[in-house]
Amino acid sequence: MSTSSLEDQIQARVNAFVSELSSLVREAALTAVQEVLGGEAPRVPAKRGRTNKKAKRTSAAPKRKSAGGKRVRRTPEDLKNMAQEVITFVKSNQGSAAGAIAKGLGVATKDLKRPVDDLLAAKKLRKQGERRGTQYFVGAARGAAKARAKAKPRKKAAKRKKSTRRKAA
Repeated sequence: MSTSSLEDQIQARVNAFVSELSSLVREAALTAVQEVLGGEAPRVPAKRGRTNKKAKRTSAAPKRKSAGGKRVRRTPEDLKNMAQEVITFVKSNQGSAAGAIAKGLGVATKDLKRPVDDLLAAKKLRKQGERRGTQYFVGAARGAAKARAKAKPRKKAAKRKKSTRRKAA
C-alpha cells in the first residue's frame, strides 16, 4: 500500500466519524429543544450525509401562520374605517393609550399602528408623551396657536447704552 492510499482511507474514516458525530449532536439538540418546548421530538432522518430539502424542512420546528395561512392586506377602505373608529373612540375617551384604544375597539394593538400614523400625519389626531406613556387626543396640537404666534417676527427692543461713570480723581 502506498502512503497516499493510507492517507485517503484515514481521511475517509475521519469524515465519516465527523458526519456521524454531527448528526448525533443535531439529534441531541433537537431532543433537548423539544423537551423544553414540550411535545415529541421529531425524527431525524436516518440517512447520513447530504439530505434533501424536504428532510430539512420536516426536522425544523414548524413555522406559524396566520389564521388563513397567508398574509392579510387591508384595503384603503378598511384603513379609513379603522381610522374613523379610532377617532370616534378617542373623542369619547380623550387621553387614551394605544392599548386602551385597541381594547375598546376589539382589535390587536399592532393593527392600529397604520391608521393612527395616518391620522397623526393628517393632524386629525395628536399625541402627547413617548413610548408606553403616549396618549392620544382628537384635534390639532395644543401648542399650534402658540407656535404660530411665536413665528411672527418681533420687534427688537432698543438696547440701552450703559453709562460709564468716571470717578473724579
